[in-house]
Amino acid sequence: MRFFKRESDVSKFQETLKGALNKIREELDDHKESINQNTNEIQSNYEYLCRLEMKIEKLAEKIDELSLFMNQPTSPRQDVLPLTQNEQKVFVCLYASGDGFLTYRDIAEKTGFSENLVVCYVGNLMAKGVPVSKKYLGARLHLGIEPAFRDMQARCNIVRLNGSVSNNLTL
Repeated sequence: MRFFKRESDVSKFQETLKGALNKIREELDDHKESINQNTNEIQSNYEYLCRLEMKIEKLAEKIDELSLFMNQPTSPRQDVLPLTQNEQKVFVCLYASGDGFLTYRDIAEKTGFSENLVVCYVGNLMAKGVPVSKKYLGARLHLGIEPAFRDMQARCNIVRLNGSVSNNLTL
């Protein structure tokens, strides 16, 4: 059983088959070249990402160092400037509130100063290095002394309070 009747049909078929196979080979070569280019691009991207990751790690280390530096306790004795008698009264009110917070009005009532004057004195305290915490409860601003500073004040009298100031206040 023969598939081709003439010899010329066989050679024609062989030529057609050879052409088709060559075309397939060319397409496969193009495909292989494209894959190689993509592989090279992927490799380049991977290397770039590795370099970026190293830089990010270095930045994270620097941020950690800065964070540690920023969180180091500073010597409060050097940071707090001497307070006036009235500023000491405002400080004692805030200090005596414990972990609680007071409004400007609360401080004004305890010291006998006007609210506007209390606002000025609190600003002076902060300018002189006393860490005053502020938080809003509802629409009202509440003030307090930072807990770490409160502890240091209890141990070392950083603010150098005059004894008569705390005795004259009715808290």
